[in-house]
Amino acid sequence: MAQFDVKRLRAHGERLHEAGYRRRSIYLSPALSHWLETNRQQNETLGATIERMMGLQRGAHPPYDDTAEARREERAFRKRIRRAENELAHSRRAANWGGSVVLSITLHRKDRKSGVVVTSAGVYEFEGESPP
Repeated sequence: MAQFDVKRLRAHGERLHEAGYRRRSIYLSPALSHWLETNRQQNETLGATIERMMGLQRGAHPPYDDTAEARREERAFRKRIRRAENELAHSRRAANWGGSVVLSITLHRKDRKSGVVVTSAGVYEFEGESPP
């Protein structure tokens, strides 16, 4: 199951707001709600359905950055974190006594604007080019 990323959703909401979109919460009658659901196309948002039904030209929505490429990059980064955790655990094994011990591993994301530090105590996110 995919993880829900609140930071990405918040950033997407900010991009929409900057583009002039406004969030509105409304109550719909059961009949109107049913009509919208029956006219909704696969993978279409409620806002897109309303725009299409009203005959409006859809504006260019700012991207959510939820492309297959972004998901693939995130999976690859999570895999790097798992490998770093395994490397830390194996450096402390009894078979490695007398050998070097890895205390922490710093991993940067592709854009080098954020990353994680992996230690035996856990994984810590950081923003910027280097951890604090």
